[in-house]
Amino acid sequence: MAPNITGDSKPEKQKLSIGNIGSSFKKIGANFSQKFSKGPGITFGKGGSGTSSPLTSGTDPSKITDSLNETNRILVEIQKQLSIDFANRIAESSEQLKANKLAVNTQKRTNKENRLETKWLGATGKALQNVDKSLGRVVGIKAGGLFGTLLKGLGLLFTGGAILVAVKFFKNPDNIKRLSHLFNNIGGFGSITNIPKNIKKPKIVACTDGVGTKIEIAELMNDHKTIGQDLVAMCVNDLITGGAEPLFFLDYLVTERINLKKSKDILSGIANGCLISNCSLIGGETAEHPNAFPKNKYDLAGFCVGVIEKKDAQKKTKPKKDDILIGVESSGLHSNGFSLIRKLIETKRLRLKSKFGNSTLGKALLKPTKIYVNEILRLNKLINIKAMAHITGGGLTGNLKRIIPSKLGIELTDESLFVFQKKLFDLIQSSSNLSRNEMLETFNCGFGMVLAIDKKDLNKVDKFMKNNKIKYKLIGKFISSKNTNKEVIIK
Repeated sequence: MAPNITGDSKPEKQKLSIGNIGSSFKKIGANFSQKFSKGPGITFGKGGSGTSSPLTSGTDPSKITDSLNETNRILVEIQKQLSIDFANRIAESSEQLKANKLAVNTQKRTNKENRLETKWLGATGKALQNVDKSLGRVVGIKAGGLFGTLLKGLGLLFTGGAILVAVKFFKNPDNIKRLSHLFNNIGGFGSITNIPKNIKKPKIVACTDGVGTKIEIAELMNDHKTIGQDLVAMCVNDLITGGAEPLFFLDYLVTERINLKKSKDILSGIANGCLISNCSLIGGETAEHPNAFPKNKYDLAGFCVGVIEKKDAQKKTKPKKDDILIGVESSGLHSNGFSLIRKLIETKRLRLKSKFGNSTLGKALLKPTKIYVNEILRLNKLINIKAMAHITGGGLTGNLKRIIPSKLGIELTDESLFVFQKKLFDLIQSSSNLSRNEMLETFNCGFGMVLAIDKKDLNKVDKFMKNNKIKYKLIGKFISSKNTNKEVIIK
């Protein structure tokens, strides 16, 4: 059938085949023969001697003209038919070529991912595939669509749950803008990042940390959903003490043998911690050490890099006499003091399944470390925070010594201490028979961060804390001291 070529309508796409072409030519030939056989004196036959001419003498010239016009029309028809058929074939070939190319590239990518799996994922490939299935539940995104595509394209090239960040961040336009400055290249054996464009003269800040023996409590409780956030918090809370904004995070998970559910929970917790701190999880390493690591055990380490404008880093002033100390509430023990806690559990002075508040003591001990990134960085733009102490190993008093300048000491007000998470720390103290000072040297005692500020800024801090529903306490001040050991005294 001849294609529709009338009016402005587009030609109907026809699949070219030998059968179609043959059929078309048969119809055209039959029509041609019929037209010409009707004319007087016009015959068709073999040429040469002894045969009649296709156009015999005596034929009416007007009839010949009409026949030639009809022949021309039919040839034009043939031309159009062939043009459309060949155009269709070219289009189909082009589409097939694209499909073949896509299939080849997809296979190449799959092969590359499989080759890299040992280095990047080790035995966690299947674990992360299961993480991938759970992402929708974790970040509230349905499977498939744009974010499903992102998961498939990026997921296997990252470790430590980087998939989650790629998805959740892309939900927020502000985060898309934020990530645009970070990634130059994705995949391979390393990640390339850019410094944010708003940072003119950057200073890089880096830190690394772990979660200590809190992992043992997670094992005893068979609950690993929050330990990843602890890891991120230990790093980013250290980072912001220098006024730096976290840029990216990498994790290291080592285990005797991969447990799929456990790995999923751990990596999901890491990703959640990065989301809270606006930090991009760009990679990591998951290692399986059979027969070289305790059975069913694992350990975690994290590495975080941040950036600060040079002028902001230089404008920091050291605390002076009579500057005050603000203690910001912790969410619990955070990630320190668990060697003692485990001893208390072993001696049955503490029982993980015992009722504590609305839940159990075990749940209270596993409450994830609070991440202070957003609050502290915003407050630091409002006032000049002269120094910050992240209260980790060494307890409250041990970490405060890190921010004491020469010729100064710190005086803490006794009644201002042990006001947050009081029930938990009272239980620990009574179970351990530790003195008040020993508690302060071991645990955060309810304060996750301590800020050194000028006392004239206290009203601004108070307003900020109330507006953001952050609990804090004025716990002490800087005093003159001739003691070179950076003393912390309690009055």
